[in-house]
Amino acid sequence: RQLGKAKADAAGAGASASQEVKVAHDRAQEALAKLGTAQDVLRSARDELSQTQARLQAKEHQVSVLSESNAQLKQDASQREAQLLALQAQTQEQEQKLAQLESLRDE
Repeated sequence: RQLGKAKADAAGAGASASQEVKVAHDRAQEALAKLGTAQDVLRSARDELSQTQARLQAKEHQVSVLSESNAQLKQDASQREAQLLALQAQTQEQEQKLAQLESLRDE
């Protein structure tokens, strides 16, 4: 009897252990699936970050080019303003000479 009981207990313990192993295996499979999903999400986020960085670098380059262009335009505008002032001074000088000539002619 005791041998039969021991065999039954051993069989029950074996079945219980087998069930525990199955549960642990199932949990491990779930954990691996979640890890795979997390890795996919991380990979996707890394790709998106890389694309965002590339767009940012392109924008920074555009800003740099526009800044250089703006500086050149300001320099050109300053030169044109100086030319305009010089032309205005010449025009004023010419008008004064013309006025002098006209007053000499009228005398």
